[in-house]
This record gives sequence, C-alpha cells and structure tokens, in this order.
Amino acid sequence: MSNKSIVDMIEMIEHFAQTQASYPVYNVLGQEHTYGDLKADSDSLAAAIDQLNLPEKSPVVVYGGQEYEMLATFVALTKSGHAIFLLTAIRP
Repeated sequence: MSNKSIVDMIEMIEHFAQTQASYPVYNVLGQEHTYGDLKADSDSLAAAIDQLNLPEKSPVVVYGGQEYEMLATFVALTKSGHAIFLLTAIRP
C-alpha cells in the first residue's frame, strides 16, 4: 500500500477501515480513534447531513479545533459532497 499514491482520501479511509480497522487514525493526549471509528462516525454524520437537504455542493461552516470530531466532520462533509469552511479560535 505504501507505493500507491493517494488519489482519493475517502477511498483510502475506506480501504484502511476494511483492512486495518483497529489501527489509530487519531491519537492525541491519550484520546485514540481508529480507522473503523472514523468510518462509522463519518458515515453516520454524512447520513445526518444528507437528511438536512442542503443545496448540492454548498459550503458548510464548522467551528472547532484539532479534535477528532473535526476530522470526522471534515470526512462526513466530503462524503456528502459539501465543502467545509473551517473557523477556529485562531481564525474566528
């Protein structure tokens, strides 16, 4: 897998969720989440976003920091076909 270039981020996450579901994708200060967690959480959130009936490809403003939830949200919005406009405490 290491010789393959990354063409599609979602495709790679799906691949690792299937082949290495228990491998950490996020590990900060003892808070650990796996590729399996990321797939399950982002799929669930993407389904909820789809239920909102937002205009196709519309950007979504998200406020947060470098938490796992931001990663899951970014992936979910990408799966739903939306751009993410990130606001952080550094860039309000």
